[in-house]
Amino acid sequence: MMDKCPKCGEEKYVTMWGLCFDCVHKRMLADFLKDFDELPDIWEDLKSKHLEDGT
Repeated sequence: MMDKCPKCGEEKYVTMWGLCFDCVHKRMLADFLKDFDELPDIWEDLKSKHLEDGT
């Protein structure tokens, strides 16, 4: 059913999450990129532990 998306205001199909597909995908991409930004910190922690162990 076509409805007005509360996030972007466009007349589109609104998903069960209450947003249109475009807004849902943008949110999923933003969450993924936020998680991806934290990966270098995890890598540095693993690398420093690896060097401390001497393995």
